[in-house]
Amino acid sequence: MKTTIGKVIPSLTVFLFMFVMSIQQPLLRTMIFRKTCDTFYPTHVCSSLQKQPQARQKLRSFTEQYAFKVNIAEIVISAFMTILFGSLADKYGRKKILIIPCIGAAIFGSLMFVQVQLRSISTLLIMESHIALGITGSKGTFMSTWMCYTTDKASPEKRAIDLSTLMAFAALGSGLGDISTGLFIKILDGPGVYLLVLFSQILFIALILVFVQEARISNNDAKMIPDKVGVLGQLKSLWEHFAAGPRLLFARQGGKRRVDLLLMMLASVLGMVCSTGNIFYICPTK
Repeated sequence: MKTTIGKVIPSLTVFLFMFVMSIQQPLLRTMIFRKTCDTFYPTHVCSSLQKQPQARQKLRSFTEQYAFKVNIAEIVISAFMTILFGSLADKYGRKKILIIPCIGAAIFGSLMFVQVQLRSISTLLIMESHIALGITGSKGTFMSTWMCYTTDKASPEKRAIDLSTLMAFAALGSGLGDISTGLFIKILDGPGVYLLVLFSQILFIALILVFVQEARISNNDAKMIPDKVGVLGQLKSLWEHFAAGPRLLFARQGGKRRVDLLLMMLASVLGMVCSTGNIFYICPTK
C-alpha cells in the first residue's frame, strides 16, 4: 500500500505544487494595487478609480514595477539556489531537498496571508516572502529534484515514460492554475488563496516524509563527478552547469539531443509568454 502510494506521489505533488503556485500569481498584482491605493489615497478615490484616470495610472505603474522587482528577485535567487540544491541532493539525498521548497512556499504563504490582512501595503513583507521562495529554490528546485529522483528510481526501460509523465503533470498543474485563478480568487478571496498555499505545503511535506523513499546518486555516477573544492572550484562548477546547454546547442553534432533542447526552450518561452499575458489581462483596473 505504502509503495503503491509512493509511486503516485511525484506526479501528484508536482501537479498540486505547480497548481497552487500558479493560482496565486495574479493575486499579487491585485493585492499590491488595492493595498497601495488604501495606503496613499483617500477612500473615496479608491472606490471610484474609473473616474480618477491619473491616480489609476500611477497605481498600475507602481503595481507592475514592484511586482516585476519581487518576481525577478525570486527568479534570480532561485536559479542559483537550484544549482546548489542539485549538488546537495547528490550528496545528501533527494528526499531532504524535496522538503526545502515546500518550507519556503509555506513561509511565503504565511507572510502573504499577513500582508492581505493589513490595510496598508508592506513592501518589505512582500519582498521577504519572495526572497524566502528564492532561497529555498521555489519551483525550479522542486521540479528538478523530482526529475532526479525519478531518474534514480526508474528502470532504464521506464525512465523516459516516468519523466515524461512528471513533466506532463507539471505543465497540467501550471496551466490549470493559470486558467482557474479567477475562480479560486472569487471563491477563497485573498486570505483563502494564501492559506491554501500554506496548508498545501504542509500536506506535501507530510506525504514526502511518509511515502517517499530516499534516493541518492549511485556510487558509479558519483565517481564521474569531479570534486569542486574552495570558492574557485565552486565557481568553476557553476560555470560548467551554465555552459552545458549552450555547448550542446551549438555543437557540430548535436543531433537529436539538440532538437530536444530546442523544443524544451521553445516550450519554456511559450509558457512564460502565456502566463505573462494571462497576468496582464487579469491585472485590476478598478
